Amino acid sequence: MGKNVLKYLVITISIYSIIVTSFRFKGEMETVKMYVAKANGQWEETLHHANKAENYFYKVDLTSIP
Repeated sequence: MGKNVLKYLVITISIYSIIVTSFRFKGEMETVKMYVAKANGQWEETLHHANKAENYFYKVDLTSIP
């Protein structure tokens, strides 16, 4: 019984970690696109990627792009 509980706990934590990591990775990818758009002077595209980067597990710092 104890092994089953431990097994389910490890599986649950692993699934949660994969979900959080995928959301954070998507946020990081959009942040990179945001920086590229800023460097090219595409201000609307910068804002678009900044909004897409935001999710429950990833927040864009308001001071990240001066």
